Amino acid sequence: MNNYFMSGKLMHKASDHNTKRCEVEKWIFLPHSDFERLKANPYQEHEAITAARDLMY
Repeated sequence: MNNYFMSGKLMHKASDHNTKRCEVEKWIFLPHSDFERLKANPYQEHEAITAARDLMY
């Protein structure tokens, strides 16, 4: 499998976030409404992320 890495533009001060380079282990396609909810509340528990928790380290 090809390795993918993610970078993003932060909408808050970088000092507000503990940022690290991350490797994409799995792609999850979300309906637009779910993506907007996740984008608006990135620290809130989300079922798509919880289901892939075993891939995170």
